[in-house]
Amino acid sequence: MSASSPTETCWPTLPAFRSRVVPVIALADAAQAVPLAHALLAGGVDVMEITLRTPAAWAAMEAVARQVPGMHVGAGTVTRPEDVLRVLDAGATFALSPGCTQALVEAVVAARLPFVPGVMTPSEAMAARDHGFGLLKLFPAAQAGGLAMLQALGGPLADLRFCPTGGVNLANMAQFLALPNVRVCGGSWLTPQDAVDAQDWAEMLLRMYLRWAEARGFQVDELDRLYGEEAGIKSVTLQISGPYAYGLLKGEAGIHRLIRISPFDASGRRHTAFASVDVYPDIDTNIEIDIKEEDLRIDVFRASGPGGQHVNRTNSAVRITHLPTNIVVQCQNEKSQLKNKTFAMKILKARLYERELKELEASKKADYASKDAIAFGSQIRTYTLQPYRLVKDHRTSFEDSSVDAVLDGRLDEFLRATLLHAHGEKRASHGA
Repeated sequence: MSASSPTETCWPTLPAFRSRVVPVIALADAAQAVPLAHALLAGGVDVMEITLRTPAAWAAMEAVARQVPGMHVGAGTVTRPEDVLRVLDAGATFALSPGCTQALVEAVVAARLPFVPGVMTPSEAMAARDHGFGLLKLFPAAQAGGLAMLQALGGPLADLRFCPTGGVNLANMAQFLALPNVRVCGGSWLTPQDAVDAQDWAEMLLRMYLRWAEARGFQVDELDRLYGEEAGIKSVTLQISGPYAYGLLKGEAGIHRLIRISPFDASGRRHTAFASVDVYPDIDTNIEIDIKEEDLRIDVFRASGPGGQHVNRTNSAVRITHLPTNIVVQCQNEKSQLKNKTFAMKILKARLYERELKELEASKKADYASKDAIAFGSQIRTYTLQPYRLVKDHRTSFEDSSVDAVLDGRLDEFLRATLLHAHGEKRASHGA
């Protein structure tokens, strides 16, 4: 592999996950893995690392890879070259290692397995870069010198990106994520306990929106619901119908954070839970293809190849160019120019229909990719129940201390503040 372009040889092959948080999970029971992965996805985290120290961890990684679409599973602590193919067979999206030996590098390159090698010093980072790797795992990052090393890296290492892990937790993670050369942060602060809290929080949000819709007289149809094993819900899909429903609710899309004393923690400790909300308009997906004559250039020519009485003697073949899209179709199978034109128009309509479908799908993917992942500063609103009581929208700075009323559906003031804030930003951008 070339030492001159690590971002071209390795980084693009890694999964395009959007989360900046990589929970590092050490599971003793494979049965916990799938519910935990579903809860993470519901909260906006689409990547997780499972440390492969026990047979149960291997089973957990395979279960998540097979049963949780959309979750990128990283195989952690891969140190032996002979384990590389086993990681691929288990369905892992990528692998991480505490080291970067020559034999391991050769194995992952031969298997074309996206790989994040571990480093501890700038010299090790340089060696990994020479192997062509653009994303490196810095371990242990929270020890003395880890943060300073990331801050000081530059020069030939300026194009590298890092995943600090080892001692990274909710208290110090923001320091690492603020650095420009940090792509993601890995930490082992998440437990199955937190998954239950997130699922319960998702159900609380569902109740809040149902109460709000009921107070406005909107019709609500539940299209899908996935229950949590212990409590709450993993996901739910609602269709809310009413005057200006989408316009009012579109500002609710994003990450919602809850801070409270967890009812699922026997020690009575304070927990933070996240839930992700998506809002989409109900649009007509029927695609009508309207082709204007002025958008077409029609050329006729003699058909090529072996033919009969008319095929090669008359200008029966037709080529149609759709000028706005530069799509070109042609037909020369029939003896009649009119029939060839008719068939060519059918092909053109089919091509334009396919193009519209691809544009719709690309638009959906762009909307999903633009949504913030769970990380400090990414939440749009925080609902604090302990040690004080306050609901605060971080975009508009609007606050309401009547937490119970808000969770009971009193959202109009928040919605109004969000709409006014969006309108002000739009006017400011037009003025600029």
